[in-house]
Amino acid sequence: MAVASVLQFRVECKDTKPGEAVFVVGSCSELGSWNVEKAVPCITTAQSFPMWSSPDVAISDPGKLEFKVVIATNSGERPRWEGGDNRVYHIHASSKHLVIVRCKYGKKDTQVE
Repeated sequence: MAVASVLQFRVECKDTKPGEAVFVVGSCSELGSWNVEKAVPCITTAQSFPMWSSPDVAISDPGKLEFKVVIATNSGERPRWEGGDNRVYHIHASSKHLVIVRCKYGKKDTQVE
């Protein structure tokens, strides 16, 4: 399978409670096809909180990628979806380098590095 891009999500989120985690879910299979149970989990530490980071995610198809940030239990249950429109990132066939996607839970701005 060819890789169009490799993404890493960095989400600022202060809204989690003990036993909850941050997930990135979206329109492609690599982001769970809008199924929170198949979403990409993000991790944080006491030192890095409230920043949550995903593992590198290899996206196979170029084009429009829509996604949202979700807070749920560590197993993906009882999801709390951020409001507003879906976030959008356009993957170009030639962008095979690592792309950092930064956002804040509940805020509409998304930054790409």
